[in-house]
Amino acid sequence: MTSRVRSRVFTVAVLMTLTAPSAAHAETVTARDAVGDVEAFYLNEDQDTLPAPHYAASDITRTVTAYGMERLKVTVHLRDLRNASAMRTDVLIRTPDGRYFGSVVRGPRKVRTLFGHPRRGAIECEGFTGTYEGGKDRVTVVVPAACIDSPRWVQVGVSTTGVELNDTDSEDVPFYVDDGGRDGGGGHWPRLGERIRRG
Repeated sequence: MTSRVRSRVFTVAVLMTLTAPSAAHAETVTARDAVGDVEAFYLNEDQDTLPAPHYAASDITRTVTAYGMERLKVTVHLRDLRNASAMRTDVLIRTPDGRYFGSVVRGPRKVRTLFGHPRRGAIECEGFTGTYEGGKDRVTVVVPAACIDSPRWVQVGVSTTGVELNDTDSEDVPFYVDDGGRDGGGGHWPRLGERIRRG
């Protein structure tokens, strides 16, 4: 093979590499939630939840979920996360073979994360992360696909629960909840969205 032919083969190979579709593609779905649909409930009362549209920290506005070959990434956008005192964000994941959850809890000093099964409790998941970005009003949860057995599709639901720590000395402490898939707080677990295929 002459040097000129080698050069042409190399050039074609480079062009094919640059124009080839990326293997890191992930299917992405955006789910929007009503603004101002936060509800408050009290631990020491049997009454129904009450509307709490003023509590912006728990107010989910949209959720962006991307499921690729290596990971599931869920980004929860909130109305105003900057002034939240204490907050918990829960992500429920349904696969063809089971359910998982990922929780991110932000207190006054640190952020804690927890991954597991709703019935069996916490399990190890190397690479599971959860971050709060107050300046960008969002919470991001990343779950390695291997931790959920790399299923062909997932369904995701998200919810938030906020509480003001300066109110915890009172017996009548309000918890502010929102479900990203329905108006208000909803049930114990968030409502699941559409199926998202693995990219």
